[in-house]
Amino acid sequence: MLCANEIFLYLDENLKLTPQSMSDKATPMDELEDMHQRVISSSLLAVATLLDILLAIRLRSNDSENVTSEQKLASKARIATICSAEKMFSVHKFFLEFVKSKSSVVRSATYSVLVSFIKHIPNALEGNMKTVSAAILGVFQEKDASCHSSMWDLVLLFSRQFPEVWSYKSIQQVALSRFWNFLKHGCYGSKQISYPALVVFLESIPPNAVEGEEFIFKFFQNLWAGRNPVHSSAEDNLVFFKAFKECLLWALYKASRCSTGEDSFNSLSVRLINDILVSLLWQDYLPLHNSKNRIETVIERSDGSAEEARQLLIERSKEKLSASYPLCYVQELGRCIVELLSDISNKQFSLLSAFFTSFKEDCLEMFRKGDHLSKFHEHVERIAIFFRLLDQHAVQKGQAWPLHSLAGPMLADSFSVIKSIDSPDAVRIIFILVEIFRPVTLFSYLHGCKKDQFTAGCVGDYINEAKTNHFLQMFTDEFVPWCLCGHSRSISAKLDLLIALVEDEYFSEQWSAIITHATNLLKCSETDLRAPDITDQVHVLAMLIEKVREEISSMKLEGMPNTRSSPDGWQHKLLDSAAVSVALHSSSVSHVRFLSAVLGGSFEDDNTCFLAKETVISIYNGILKNLVSFVMASPFEWARFSSSLVLSTDSKELMQIHESSFVDRLKMAQFSFDVLEGTIFCLTLLGDVCLLFPSILAIVFIIDWECSMASHLSENDSLESYKQEHFTAKMTFGRRIHAFLSKMGASFQRCLSPSNLSRLRTILVQAVRSSAFETNSLCADIISSLCCTWVLDMLEFICHDQTQLQSMLDQLLSEDDSWPLWVAPKFQDGSRSAAIQDKKGHICINEMRHHQFVAFVDKLISNLGVSKVVAGFVPEMSAASASTKHIPTYPSLYSRAWLASELLCTWKWPGGCALDSLLPSLSKYAEK
Repeated sequence: MLCANEIFLYLDENLKLTPQSMSDKATPMDELEDMHQRVISSSLLAVATLLDILLAIRLRSNDSENVTSEQKLASKARIATICSAEKMFSVHKFFLEFVKSKSSVVRSATYSVLVSFIKHIPNALEGNMKTVSAAILGVFQEKDASCHSSMWDLVLLFSRQFPEVWSYKSIQQVALSRFWNFLKHGCYGSKQISYPALVVFLESIPPNAVEGEEFIFKFFQNLWAGRNPVHSSAEDNLVFFKAFKECLLWALYKASRCSTGEDSFNSLSVRLINDILVSLLWQDYLPLHNSKNRIETVIERSDGSAEEARQLLIERSKEKLSASYPLCYVQELGRCIVELLSDISNKQFSLLSAFFTSFKEDCLEMFRKGDHLSKFHEHVERIAIFFRLLDQHAVQKGQAWPLHSLAGPMLADSFSVIKSIDSPDAVRIIFILVEIFRPVTLFSYLHGCKKDQFTAGCVGDYINEAKTNHFLQMFTDEFVPWCLCGHSRSISAKLDLLIALVEDEYFSEQWSAIITHATNLLKCSETDLRAPDITDQVHVLAMLIEKVREEISSMKLEGMPNTRSSPDGWQHKLLDSAAVSVALHSSSVSHVRFLSAVLGGSFEDDNTCFLAKETVISIYNGILKNLVSFVMASPFEWARFSSSLVLSTDSKELMQIHESSFVDRLKMAQFSFDVLEGTIFCLTLLGDVCLLFPSILAIVFIIDWECSMASHLSENDSLESYKQEHFTAKMTFGRRIHAFLSKMGASFQRCLSPSNLSRLRTILVQAVRSSAFETNSLCADIISSLCCTWVLDMLEFICHDQTQLQSMLDQLLSEDDSWPLWVAPKFQDGSRSAAIQDKKGHICINEMRHHQFVAFVDKLISNLGVSKVVAGFVPEMSAASASTKHIPTYPSLYSRAWLASELLCTWKWPGGCALDSLLPSLSKYAEK
């Protein structure tokens, strides 16, 4: 390179500049300082760059005959560069003044240029090694994080290049003092840069240059003091624990560097496990013990100079006690511990005995204290996280020690305590263990298991059979009674655990054990079923079935077909018996919940039912009986008549209803409706042959209509049949029924088969006709309005199309003793004709019934229109267009001209006349 000397001279002159010599006095001092700092830092970096470029070139051959002219020039440039650089290094006193600069950019540039000198001209430092080493190893007082990258480059390279400098005790003392401060202050903000360099720094220090054990413990003491769990970012926590793990593993595996003999080596390794892994890491993860005592355990080997670190640790511990750790800190701390355990277990497993003992004892202490322990829930959650991390980083990699050394012994010691406390958190720990390790193997640690069962040579058919028998016995004798015991705070968690314990291989046997125990208390009389303890048992059974339902849904979503994913596998005769008993002899909320759980059908696609078809029919027959019984107490004759229509021939005995009070009938009707509301779609599983679905829907409609009519009774009328509170309760029940029907809407059309839909329409049409004809406790106008409203409801719920509407209108308007009076419709050979009817003497007898029905028909025409009711118009889609234009066909198959004639002949009826309503409607229709 040309002009190398000149460049170094120029840079040398720059380094000699002062702020005052750079410009005139008119320039403000702060600008001069800034200019000077930029010139100095740029010049130092230029020197470093020149050294890196020029001195990196090496001659390929030492044979002078083969050296090219280019290589000769390079050699001369190299010699000139070294000469100029050494001179500059000497003149500027090793750049040590720049190390002390107030400017961070100057200090950073100085660290970089020193790196270049050490790398390329190391002999330049040798004459003044003590002075230079004191400055370089003392740079840990650097507090500007922007300088730390170049600072670490300098320190690491210098320590590797000149390891002997650590033998200077005075230099070592100052350097380490500053290094300890650097660590305990969190590396002054350069965690991402400094923490990864720590293990390299430890490796660079000569083993016999420092007092091994004291150095190691001081290192971890100050490193630990420098963390800030409450305010550190997730990235800082990650890099801290990664560095801590690397350094601890280095100390364990390189303990011989820090010890004087074999005994000392083993002693140091054990103390590192006890004092660092257990007393610092683990006790910080699960802080059951006094923080100050843990700190003193770690620093008890330190001298008085560690007092500042001691105080900082204690202050930090107080801060931690008053604030919960962020989840990211807990997870990284747990991951650090698990990865340490995993690594150590592969190389020096025996060292971990102290940790395993501490873990087992701490878990036992935690469960014994239970809710009396501050932040018990948080502590248990940390144990749960810890086992999840063990699963992720050890169990799934085929390592067996998490089960044999942690989970198994912990469960063996703590199980009786967990059973004795009502804690969902504690139960959840067992649930997690079952998920990770599976129950058969896990349970082999309970109740006197033998340790040699888990050694590699003892696994065989006999051992596996023994484990299986032990598991099934414990499941039946201990876990089933415990998990199904009453309604407690932890019952939900215990039921989750119970289901998790059911293995596919032993599914039938285990499920039978559960149902047998759960239904034992239900084998009692009708009176006993209402006892509080039995109600609690039914509630528990309901929760269990709900959780089974959730598991089936989950398995279906995950595409896991097996015995457990089908409701048929969960059916049991004892469950059927319990359901029938509860349905017939109880009316509590928990019993409703149980029946809803076993029947299913809370939504259209819910086809999961845990009962046999015969049992389902029996339960819904009971529901139908209770609803019919409620309607039979109605003051309206039409309602009592209509309730008989819903019963099939085989169910006529239901009409033989025992006399009971209104309160009892209402209570049972409400209970039945509660069950029905949550299981309505279960009825679709019964098929078309069973008439229960349309019958139950029909009685629900009838109750809704009966309550709506009862609401129009005058106060005196209502009090004749009911007490005021009974009347209010009935109206409340009616509103619930109406809301249910409104919510269901068109779902009925999709769920009912054509035959069942036809039966439902037939029953409801008869109910409307009976109401229109027979009701005389209200004025005709109210009756006609109510009946018209009911018909409109029917159209919305159970008529698919206009053809079904016309068919329903034919049923609704069919002949009766008092209808029609004036015209006799004749439907023969597909034609619709009519003739004048001889009224004779029966007009007086049937006139009131006839007029009420005419008023109803008039309301119907007003709401549906002449085109539908009289003309029987059925709109059809135009074949010539894709639009929705309706094209009438004439004559209509459903024409009812006779109906208009009947109303015209009647002319006047309660609440209206043909002149006011029918004729204007006919005229408007004719115009179209």
